[in-house]
Amino acid sequence: MVELDKLTFSEEWFKDEVREGFFVPEMMKRFWAAQLVVLSEIDKICKRHDIKWYADMGTLIGTIRHKGYIPWDDDFDISMLRDDWERFFEYARQELPKEYKILTVEDEEQYTLALGRITNGTTINLEKEHLDKFYGCPYVTGVDIFPMDKIYNDSEKEEERRDRGNDVLKACSILAARGTEDKELLALLLKIEKANNTKLPRNYKLARALIVLLDKILKECRDEDAKEVASMYVWITEHWAKNPIEVYQEGKEAPFEHTIVTVPTRYHELLTNYYGDYMTVKRGSGVHNYPCYGEQEHRLKEHLGHNPFRYTLDKQSFDVKRKHPKQIDELQSSLQLLENTRAGLEAAASQGQSADAEALLQKNIEMTATIEKLIEEKKNGKKTVLFMPCRAKWWESMRPLYRKAVSDENVETYVIPIPFYDCDHNGNVGERHDERDLFMADEHFTSFDEFDLAGIHPDVIVIQVPYDGESYSMTVPDKLYSEELLKYTDELVYIPCFDVIDPVSDTDPVAISLKTFIEQPAVVNADKVVLKSEKIRDLYIRVLTELAGEKTRSYWEEKIVLLENYKF
Repeated sequence: MVELDKLTFSEEWFKDEVREGFFVPEMMKRFWAAQLVVLSEIDKICKRHDIKWYADMGTLIGTIRHKGYIPWDDDFDISMLRDDWERFFEYARQELPKEYKILTVEDEEQYTLALGRITNGTTINLEKEHLDKFYGCPYVTGVDIFPMDKIYNDSEKEEERRDRGNDVLKACSILAARGTEDKELLALLLKIEKANNTKLPRNYKLARALIVLLDKILKECRDEDAKEVASMYVWITEHWAKNPIEVYQEGKEAPFEHTIVTVPTRYHELLTNYYGDYMTVKRGSGVHNYPCYGEQEHRLKEHLGHNPFRYTLDKQSFDVKRKHPKQIDELQSSLQLLENTRAGLEAAASQGQSADAEALLQKNIEMTATIEKLIEEKKNGKKTVLFMPCRAKWWESMRPLYRKAVSDENVETYVIPIPFYDCDHNGNVGERHDERDLFMADEHFTSFDEFDLAGIHPDVIVIQVPYDGESYSMTVPDKLYSEELLKYTDELVYIPCFDVIDPVSDTDPVAISLKTFIEQPAVVNADKVVLKSEKIRDLYIRVLTELAGEKTRSYWEEKIVLLENYKF
């Protein structure tokens, strides 16, 4: 663990992985890293000016329960007492890097949220300097900063404040739906003006005036003896999540991914008040669109015609036809050609038309017999199946299919662990890794360097690396890309290197995050994709059909099979 001002990440950290059964893609890791860079700038200002901040909300759950991000979370929440919050933004306006953006009601005319936000820019940035600084993340990201506002000790006074706040929020809702001339709105505005001793415009400036008034109501309690605080918007609208002010006055350090963050010393009291049993994982739909950079990713793809940071299936050029012919098909084509020429050779030999005709006929017969024997062996002989796992920790995902192969007396099984390389966001290929010594090897394992792939031409090759050079965190030798391996087998089988939990709905982040892992070269190129769950299979078929077009649905339905139904 390192302090935020010494923030760094290993190449390993950026690789796709599964946490708690949830797939976390490489770009989400880069997005997280960029958020932590923003947090490090916030932390510098806070340390310079003795301002206290604390991990809060979902980020606090992640810190305590996961020692990092909740796997299906993609924002970073911190809190400050209102006085510290105001001091922080006063200094931030002068001290943040010039490309950063401050979002508060005071700083941005169109901003309406009851919290502050610091972002690392305002638009997608593909410049190398930016990508290097933010670990390959081109998207706008940042940190949400919640002010914790005081609650009046006088419950009647506090209830009156809540009523005023809710009236303003109701006015905002009516204005957005029905405009400034609505009779209910006009009556409500009179009530708001009287209750808050203010005057509101009745024109296009009204929306902004209401937001400014709401902000004033949220932070109005400055009583020195106030005993409780809350995220005031939530308190006013939902009447919960208040805490003793002391909770936000004392903190301690806690590990978070590769670094250290500050949490309230009384975090258990805080989280229990917010969420009840916060240590129990609850999955399902998120509170906001996941991933939060999804819209930016879509805009980038629309602008460039593809996503430059991962593989993009091109609907226009996609073809269900195999990129390289199968050996059995080539043998049958050769056999057909020999049969087509034999009649002419037989006629020429019987009529003595050519001195070489009889020799050519004999050669034709011999070649026909050889090819027929090869075809017979291909169809009815013992099958050669080659498994090509990559990382030792991924072997468990491939092992069930491997066991199926070794238990089949008609299958001759080989296993060759393949090497891989680290990559970075600039496309540089780094250190080579070979994990074959980490596998629990048996008699079926053999050396990558000793196996004659072209000479043996396995009937089936089983792979688990999906990227084909389309990842910015790892790659394998070019000759082991799925498209290349089609040359050396009649059936290329892809089985994902990760086992994930089933999604509970189409909007479940489990399903959304997995789309990135589904849209991969090996999935497109393989003859068969073997999965272990009916729900995951349905998701693959649905996602790939959406990408390639409805006419391809039957192709995916035939190609993507369950492990229990796959036969060598």
